[in-house]
Amino acid sequence: MNANLKALESLLQCPINQMALEPIVNDYVESWKRCMEHGEPLTDPDELIAVVESEGIPVLVSGPLWSYLDQCAEDYRVPDPRRVITTIVHGYAEVNFMTGPCPCPLRRPLGSGLLTRWK
Repeated sequence: MNANLKALESLLQCPINQMALEPIVNDYVESWKRCMEHGEPLTDPDELIAVVESEGIPVLVSGPLWSYLDQCAEDYRVPDPRRVITTIVHGYAEVNFMTGPCPCPLRRPLGSGLLTRWK
């Protein structure tokens, strides 16, 4: 039974992290928008990584996140929160698995509509 529980927990870790990241990333993107509107320097990605890690969500590789946010800054556009979440949760797998994307069954972030349907 304990092995089955561990396997289930492992399978669900990506969706659990995705749900926990949603409010954190939304706050970060709102801060990014405010900085753009007021002509201030954009919010540092290291601040986001620090908050994420303080919540117990591992950021095993920060390169994909930095790359995406740098591109957003260059193009003067607001980051897509779903893309940021996916990059944090699946970035390590994308960088280190030569055979393809993260093997997680939920490669795309959960939508809030999906969660409210089950309540």
